[in-house]
Amino acid sequence: MKELPLVLIVDDQPDNLYMYTHFFDARKKVRLVTAMNGPEALVKARRLKPDAILLDVAMPHMDGFDVAKALAEDATTRDIPVVRGRV
Repeated sequence: MKELPLVLIVDDQPDNLYMYTHFFDARKKVRLVTAMNGPEALVKARRLKPDAILLDVAMPHMDGFDVAKALAEDATTRDIPVVRGRV
């Protein structure tokens, strides 16, 4: 059986992570991993190579735009689709 796609969800707000994980878990269409800040997201993206990243842009220290730029500049992560937004 084919493994479900892996989605990395990045948001500094625990309530948002809770909402996203329950939304996606209820549908059983993807596997999820979360990160609460930019540096953690970069480490997880490089290590896990998710199929897609859902990225909050409004985060302290390293915002979503900086994370997206770092992902695009890294050969191991540049091809991962990134959805940026603000909840």
